[in-house]
Amino acid sequence: MHKEVTYTIQQVAQKTGLSKQVIRKWETRYNVIQPARLANGYRTYTEAELTILQRTQQFVKDGYTIAEAAERAKQTMLSASQPFSTLTAHDFLQALESVGARADEQQLMQLLHKAHHTLGLLTMIDTVIVPFLLRVGQLWCDRTWTEYQEAISSQTIRDFLANARRQIFVAEDAPLIIGSCLPEERHEIPMQLLLLRCALTGYKTLMLGPAPAPRAIEQAVQQKLPIAILLSVSTPTSEAILAPLERFARTTDVPFFLGGHGTDHLPISLTHIHVNNHLHSILSKIATVS
Repeated sequence: MHKEVTYTIQQVAQKTGLSKQVIRKWETRYNVIQPARLANGYRTYTEAELTILQRTQQFVKDGYTIAEAAERAKQTMLSASQPFSTLTAHDFLQALESVGARADEQQLMQLLHKAHHTLGLLTMIDTVIVPFLLRVGQLWCDRTWTEYQEAISSQTIRDFLANARRQIFVAEDAPLIIGSCLPEERHEIPMQLLLLRCALTGYKTLMLGPAPAPRAIEQAVQQKLPIAILLSVSTPTSEAILAPLERFARTTDVPFFLGGHGTDHLPISLTHIHVNNHLHSILSKIATVS
């Protein structure tokens, strides 16, 4: 397996002609790059980060401010003609944050597809999509990003995940798993991630979407006869939402599973809806029924 080439700050200084102090300043003050750090705290730089520094340096010589030069350097890295084979998950994360700050939906989607083709779907989910979603949440909570920037980035991720899931080949006679947010719950990305992994495992999947009508879940079970129902809740829910589903789960042999941050403080005790936040465990239980 080809090992990724990385550089120390001393090597970057030699290759660019920039002092180590300037490289650190461009990182901390202007966010030109965000190098990874080893356990001992030393920075390591990728080939892509070295290129960004070199291009930033050239744009500064052309008369641009450091901030403008850094932005232009990153843009050249995102051009359609630029080969991404040498880029790492870390590089894609930096590029996504830069594009997300501009709320550029088209370029966000382009980057996601390039990351998919470069890293592979599962690796991309674990090393790019999940960390980027956490970063988006942090930027929004810190008020560094507006609600608009957060919304565009999150919706683009959701669309990418939904389309990726639909393109996975699954046998026609494969058992069906239905996924849904609870009624009034609008955070659907966690369920999109779960169903994508289910599809990669070989299950047919159906997503009911965010905030479904109260009886939509019951009707889907009755009409589609799934092998399991996955429910997600990221925010606090009410007894009025959970109690009808608990009663319905009691009347069917289809197992119901509920996961998400909202399960930390449920308003009622659940007996027929199984609280489980580990997909591997859920799939193991489903396999015993299928």
